[in-house]
Amino acid sequence: MQTGPQQGDDRPRSVAARAHDPARVPSVLLYIVVLYVLVFTHIVSGSVLSQGALDPSIYEDAAKSNAINQLFWISLFVVSVTVAVMRRTRVLPHILPLFPLVAYLAWSLAMMPWAADRHVALRRLILQFCIVGSVWLPIVMIADPDRVRRLVLYAFLFIVLINVAMAAIIPPTTLGYAGLFSQKNELGAAAAMAFLTFLSGVGAKQRWERTASVLGIVPAAALLIASRSKTSMILAVAIPVLVAGVIMLSRAFRIRPVYLFWGGGALVASAVVTTLGFGLRYDRVLHLLFGGATFTGRTAIWQFAWSQFLTRPITGFGFNGFWGVGANSAATFSSNAFLSNILQAHEGYLDVLLETGVVGLGLFIAFVSATLRNCASVIDKRGAFFFLAIAFFFILHNFFESSAFRRFEPNWVLFLIVAVAVARPRYARQPELDISAEWRPAC
Repeated sequence: MQTGPQQGDDRPRSVAARAHDPARVPSVLLYIVVLYVLVFTHIVSGSVLSQGALDPSIYEDAAKSNAINQLFWISLFVVSVTVAVMRRTRVLPHILPLFPLVAYLAWSLAMMPWAADRHVALRRLILQFCIVGSVWLPIVMIADPDRVRRLVLYAFLFIVLINVAMAAIIPPTTLGYAGLFSQKNELGAAAAMAFLTFLSGVGAKQRWERTASVLGIVPAAALLIASRSKTSMILAVAIPVLVAGVIMLSRAFRIRPVYLFWGGGALVASAVVTTLGFGLRYDRVLHLLFGGATFTGRTAIWQFAWSQFLTRPITGFGFNGFWGVGANSAATFSSNAFLSNILQAHEGYLDVLLETGVVGLGLFIAFVSATLRNCASVIDKRGAFFFLAIAFFFILHNFFESSAFRRFEPNWVLFLIVAVAVARPRYARQPELDISAEWRPAC
């Protein structure tokens, strides 16, 4: 006799709860962030239909400040702060888990007097503060990491479908299909992250999430192949196996992912050094994987960047202050015209060294390690595959493309989302959830 009234009472309360969802506004803000960095920033910068992979002038255009981008991030940051103040959100407890990131930004500000171009470095650093705040505040207010994951999944579905649809309008470059992105490697990275995100949701309990994952996984794979981005394709295949192994070992032996990741990396490095000592021709392996032993011309860039780092090993050239800063950049005086025009070293850790020196690199590695350490809190909870996969993709992809602190680079923003989500203190008080259905497809 009590079952009927209880069900009747629960239904209106659930409807009312959805109608007055306190996380709705910050969820919208975070959704806008993801859509903007993956779609609209390329429209605003004019890179759509530019055939960026073939047009060198796009590097010069991308280096210039964009008033629309600046207005967007400053406005979104102001809105996020306003909403947080109106909700009386306690932010201090959420700063401490991200201390290495805060320390890196503070170090970048402290090194501003020694920057090659202080005006450019300061402008880009302020923009980075706005980007970090626009990601951090909404996630703190959402207070639900699983909801954050679903927001990213639905955003990726929209982005993948619209890039597939644009294939009828945007012709591929000779290097690969770029879609709405300025270059094919950017589309490849986004498609790989989308593929990993959909893979994490195939076994989800929610019907809409499961449907979105099934609808998106094949188009994401197709875009990845069409982009011909070898690095992203290799990572899209390797990371599911890596993440599944980390999850199983962490759950079985209660080992933090950070120890497994860096320990595994040390083993791989040792194995490579050992095999090279026995006469393995590494150039043959690189030629098989990347079409050449120079990582498609990256080795020349790395040699030049390393030589410039040695001139300023402590202070660096300023936040985002080496490439694309005009006459004040050492790259401008290079005898190589290509080096004078590019915007990155195609090695994110080397770019951090160039910009903020050895101290900056140490703080950045501490931030990455802290994020992997914090991932231990989600090992036994829903979404573990997603958080680890995006984190691993960023860490490994950053060895071949510069993503870290590159303004509104999609890889960097997605890693920020993961870092903030797993760093939340509330995780320690959340009930454990079974994730076996979510990471099983990756095995």
